[in-house]
Amino acid sequence: MTFNQYTIQDFLNDPHRQIHFHIDRLENQIQLPKNVLSPHKHLFHELFFVESGEISHIVDFKEFTAGENTLSFITQGQLHFRGENKGAIKGFRLMFDADFFWALQPYHQFLFDMVHLGNIYHSPKIKIILEKQPKLKFYFENLYSEYQQPHSELALGSLLYLLLLEIQRQLDDANINTRFEQNDLNLFRKFTDLVEKNFRQSWSMQQYADALQISISKLNKTVHLITNDSVLNIAHNRSILEAKRLLTFSDLTISEIAFSLGIQDTSYFARFFRKFEGVSPKEFRSNTFKMYR
Repeated sequence: MTFNQYTIQDFLNDPHRQIHFHIDRLENQIQLPKNVLSPHKHLFHELFFVESGEISHIVDFKEFTAGENTLSFITQGQLHFRGENKGAIKGFRLMFDADFFWALQPYHQFLFDMVHLGNIYHSPKIKIILEKQPKLKFYFENLYSEYQQPHSELALGSLLYLLLLEIQRQLDDANINTRFEQNDLNLFRKFTDLVEKNFRQSWSMQQYADALQISISKLNKTVHLITNDSVLNIAHNRSILEAKRLLTFSDLTISEIAFSLGIQDTSYFARFFRKFEGVSPKEFRSNTFKMYR
C-alpha cells in the first residue's frame, strides 16, 4: 500500500506550478483543498509557529497540541493528520522541501542533524524559551515579508537557515542535542539511509555492517553514542511503525503485512509486534480502526 503523498502546491491548490517554499500566517489560512485527504505524507517539511491559540496534530500515531509560543515540526515522510484549531489562532506556517534547502545552503546536512539528532522527529513540539521568542518571530516575519518580493530565493534560503540555526540553539540549550564527531555523524546518516531503504527486508546487524564496510562493534558503538539506542532497535522500530501504518490504513491481512516486512512466520510477527506495542497486531488494528477510520 502507498499512502497519499502531497507536495506544497497540492496544499495550495496550485498543482500546475512547482513550489519549493511557502509561508503564510495561520490567521489567514484557508481550508485544505478537497483533494488533500488524511492521512497523508508530506513531500516537504512543515513548521508551525503558534503565537496564540492551539493547533492539534496526529503524526505517526502520536497526538500533540501546539499552543502559545510553541513550534511544531512535521518532517517529510511522516504520516500526518491535521486536527482541530482552538481559540484565536495567530502565528505562521512554513513549508519547504529538501531541494529548496539543499540548493541554497552549502551545509545541506544541517536539517538532518536538527531533525534526527535534535529529537524533533520523535518529539515534534518545542516550547519556546520566552526570551528567545522575539528573535524567532523576527525571522518568521522577515521570511513572510521577503516572500512577497520577486526573485527572493537567495534571501529566503539565508533567512531559513538562520531560523533553523536559532531553533537548533534552543535544542542545544535544553540539552536535547549534543555535538558529535563528524565521522560519527556521517556514519549514522548512512546507517539511517540504509534502514529506510531496507527495513522491509529485515536486515541483520551483519548486513548493515557489511553494507557500511565496518564491524558490527563499530556500528553499534556509533549508533549508541548518538542515539543511546541499538542498531537493531532502531531498525525494528522502523518496521513496527510501518506495520502500524498498514494495520490501521490498509486492508491487507496480518500475514500479508508480515510478509511485506520480510517476515514469513505470522506467529513470529505477532510476538515481535507485541514486544514493542504491548498488544497483538489484531488488537492494535481493532483499536486504531475505531480511532482513525
